[in-house]
Amino acid sequence: MTFNVWTFLFEAINFVVLAYVLHRLLYRPLHDAIDRRRELVNRAKTEADQRVRKQPRSPSNCKRSLPAWNSSGRSRFTRPSNKLRPSGNVLLADAEQTVQHRQEEVRQSLDRERVEALRVLRGEVVGQAIDLTRRLLQEASGRSLDQQLALRLAETLRELPADQLQKVRDHWQPSDGAFLESAQGLDDEVVAI
Repeated sequence: MTFNVWTFLFEAINFVVLAYVLHRLLYRPLHDAIDRRRELVNRAKTEADQRVRKQPRSPSNCKRSLPAWNSSGRSRFTRPSNKLRPSGNVLLADAEQTVQHRQEEVRQSLDRERVEALRVLRGEVVGQAIDLTRRLLQEASGRSLDQQLALRLAETLRELPADQLQKVRDHWQPSDGAFLESAQGLDDEVVAI
C-alpha cells in the first residue's frame, strides 16, 4: 500500500474539524453545566448549614433558656419531658442526613444529565462528521480520480502472477458477478477493461 498525500490531508482535516466540533459542542457546554450544578450544590449546602446553625446545638442551650421561661410565668415548662424536647444532637444529625440525601439526589441528577448530554452530543457530532466527510469526498472525487482508480485495478489484475490469477479464476463463478462501484460515471473505455 502506498502513501497518499491527499488521503492523509483529508484525514488530518477531518480530525481537526472533529476536534473543533467536539470542543464547541461537547466539552464547553458540558463544563458549563457541571459548573452550574456545582454552584447549586454549594448553595444548597450553605442553606442547610445555615439551618443547622439556627437550631439549638446542645441540651445546655435549652437549659439556659429555662430560667427566662420561669420568670415569665411559664413554670410548667421547667421540666419538659424528653419527648417534647429533642436534643440538639438529634437535630444536627437529622440536618446532616437531609444535606447528604440532597447532595446524593443532586449528584445522581448531574450524572443522568451528563450521560444524556453526552449521548445527544455524540449523535450530533457523528452526524456532522459523516456529513462533512461525505461533502469532502464529493468535492475531492472527480471523474478523473474514479477513472484512474478503475485503470489501476485493471492494471493490478493484469500484473498478477499466473498462479494467483488462476486462483481468482477458479474461485470466481459467472453467477457471482463482478461489480465496480464509483461515485462518478465511468467512460466506456474504462468499463470495457
